[in-house]
Amino acid sequence: MTISLEVSQHYQAGLQGVLLRCPTGGGKTRTASFIVQKYTTSDRQVLWLVDQEELLDQAAMTFAESGIEHQLVCS
Repeated sequence: MTISLEVSQHYQAGLQGVLLRCPTGGGKTRTASFIVQKYTTSDRQVLWLVDQEELLDQAAMTFAESGIEHQLVCS
């Protein structure tokens, strides 16, 4: 079972939150983009928060590659 599918199943089972811990390059952003894509195709909105501009850029590129419409807001 892929990590994306396993995390998604936990959410569908009604868990309030899922913690995904992986090393750098372990696929956290890709896994999360899979879940974000599932939510956005069902007319839901997702708020993605990061504390570093580098992580914002990485997520934006991953979302774009996955065909996920998104907007960036920095403050």
